This record gives sequence, C-alpha cells and structure tokens, in this order.
Amino acid sequence: MTADPFPLTGLSVSDPNDQLREYQFAQHKANHRFCATCGIYVFHETFRFPGMICLNLACIDGVDVRELPVEWFNGSAL
Repeated sequence: MTADPFPLTGLSVSDPNDQLREYQFAQHKANHRFCATCGIYVFHETFRFPGMICLNLACIDGVDVRELPVEWFNGSAL
C-alpha cells in the first residue's frame, strides 16, 4: 500500500469486467474498493484525508512490489 495518500483525481481505474466493489466498516466513513472475483484490496478513500486515496501497489501494472522498500506502521494505533 502507498505510504502516503495521494489525490483521487490522479487515479485511472481499468475495470473492464465491472468487478470493482465498495465496502465500509466501523464508522462507515472510508470507502474501500476490492475485486468481487478474487477479493484483493485495491484502494480506499481515506477518512482522515478526504479526496485522497491509499493504493495497493501490487495492483499497478509494471510495479514489482518485491523491489519496493517496506515501511512498517501500527495500523491499530490510527
């Protein structure tokens, strides 16, 4: 996942089979997108930064996530 959110306007989504779905949990304020076929998390619009998204980089054509640096964080402390 991207370490920092970036503007939703910078995202172009290719969904030729109409498989992208949305879910919300907890306070129902962040919109999470996933593939209806395989269940992979694709991206979410952040609650803390409206209009911004965090993206699963493994879903980007041409990106090898095994080559990227890893940044660990405590998600339960958000």
